Amino acid sequence: MSRKLITIPLEQLSTEGNIRSVSTDLRSLAQSFRDGEPEQPPLVQPNGNGYYQVIFGGRRVDAARLLGTAAMACLVVEPMDRRTQITLQLVENLHREDLSPLDEARAIQDLLELGASQLEIANMMQRSQSYICQRLALLNLSPNAQDALAAGTLSASVAEEIMRLPHAQQDRVLGHVQGATVKQAQQIVTQDDTKRTLAKPAPVTEDVDEYDALLDEGDDPLLVLALAQLREAEELVKEVYRDFKLSGSTGHIRRMLIGWKANQVIY
Repeated sequence: MSRKLITIPLEQLSTEGNIRSVSTDLRSLAQSFRDGEPEQPPLVQPNGNGYYQVIFGGRRVDAARLLGTAAMACLVVEPMDRRTQITLQLVENLHREDLSPLDEARAIQDLLELGASQLEIANMMQRSQSYICQRLALLNLSPNAQDALAAGTLSASVAEEIMRLPHAQQDRVLGHVQGATVKQAQQIVTQDDTKRTLAKPAPVTEDVDEYDALLDEGDDPLLVLALAQLREAEELVKEVYRDFKLSGSTGHIRRMLIGWKANQVIY
């Protein structure tokens, strides 16, 4: 990749398209500049009509703007496609270890949409494929939870505990899990799950009374939740099985039900 060092007016530099969504701590970065210039020039590519897109060094450009700098030295490279650009940005930020989990997740999603596979991205990032999946799952967070993650009040590890919940439930527990440990978050999610399940209208009132009694006796809320969910599954299997009997089906799904020993809960 050939590079040419030239001085470019800041008004001709664009940081649009950078995988980093927020530039933080610009003042301290600006104070590290020597004679108004960063130690390492930003890497840019021509955008047409005399303008340039910043590939590396978006924070350096923003810090220079904070200082009121009119122009700065930049390394100019030949235009590259979007996939190559995101890949380079992702690798560079990972080496510096200052890319937010959410920005990382969005960059991975962009690469997938541009044709890269999860395995290719994992190899490029020197991470496991499960790590890639965990990062992508952060995009399933509710907007409020994503804001908390971006602000740093919600850790990525705790976010992974609540992202399996519906958005409304994520928002309900969000205030309780911010600043919590993973174990504390798991307990909060389990307690909220139990309350949500027991709050559902039940066909038999005695079932709810039974769950309340079990909780009052000190049973583990997770086991009480499991019992409630098993009862729901039992009713579902009965309903599905009745439909098969009415339709006279003896197909693959019925054989699967029998294979799962569904007959144990069919009367």
